[in-house]
Amino acid sequence: MFAWVGGFSSAPNTKEPQVLVPDPEKTKDMLKLLWISCGDADGLLRFSSRTHEYLVENDVPHIYYLETGGHDFKVWKNGLYMFSQLLFKPVDQSKFDKYSPLEITTD
Repeated sequence: MFAWVGGFSSAPNTKEPQVLVPDPEKTKDMLKLLWISCGDADGLLRFSSRTHEYLVENDVPHIYYLETGGHDFKVWKNGLYMFSQLLFKPVDQSKFDKYSPLEITTD
């Protein structure tokens, strides 16, 4: 239904990534941008992180924007601002891993 999707602080929910993205190949074809952002001190970070790791394992292009902060309006406001700058225009997927201000590693 939508080609640009943004999740903030574990939104839309805490479901397993396999439930949220049951068909990674179809997801790659349908989405122009998948944005996941979260604060590094957010109690729900583990949900965003596991979704990010699942997407990496399945080669689904996305931006994982991790920044300093908790589960609060400051983090959501900045994440929404950053996401909104990329809406409804071509996005260079080769630069997706360069957006987050914090170091991100996958285990």
